[in-house]
Amino acid sequence: MKTPLNYSPLALDLKLLKKAPEETPTLLFAGKWYTKENPPEFPTVEQILQQYNNKTIRRIALLYARKELWIQTYLQVTARAYEVGTKDVLVIPSFGNTSGGIWVVETPQGKNSTKTVYYPGTKIVGNVTPVYLGSFVLNNRNSIESAIYEALSNLSKTTSFAKIEVYCFSPQADVDTVTIKRYYQGISMEKYFQFYYLHRDTIKVLGGCKTTR
Repeated sequence: MKTPLNYSPLALDLKLLKKAPEETPTLLFAGKWYTKENPPEFPTVEQILQQYNNKTIRRIALLYARKELWIQTYLQVTARAYEVGTKDVLVIPSFGNTSGGIWVVETPQGKNSTKTVYYPGTKIVGNVTPVYLGSFVLNNRNSIESAIYEALSNLSKTTSFAKIEVYCFSPQADVDTVTIKRYYQGISMEKYFQFYYLHRDTIKVLGGCKTTR
């Protein structure tokens, strides 16, 4: 099946399935085994933002999952639906490490975007339709970095999934968080579901970016 992103670096080595560790739960991802005792080492906030300092981008998102693989689903809350996860991006669990997750960065490529997804030890790239049409220059890295850390500090050991997203429609950046506070088995397989353990917040970061044409 063809996808907008090239997932070949994450291909499964079938021979490794015969060497499953005794610890559970376990995750075989991109040719490596991960457990609670040996969790994935995700890129840090500083490592990601440093790569894009003073560069034009459309958005930066950090996707966190505690126990399950995720792609995308929606929280149906009264008459509104909040997107959780990002289309076409597979999120791997952190085994309770609330400081780490999958990074997604979109940069302008004509009318489209180049989406780069940063996994432990590897990354995948593809051309996609933009989520946000606006773009901005990341020229005040420290303010956005501190806002992301503030959002991360609000995550707890009981958080099931979280999306921390940075985007800009005006001379100020929005850092939005959508968090699922309670875990339900198989939740990542649902398209829409009623959920009342949702926490959503927006942190305004003045001077964090500027719009471009």
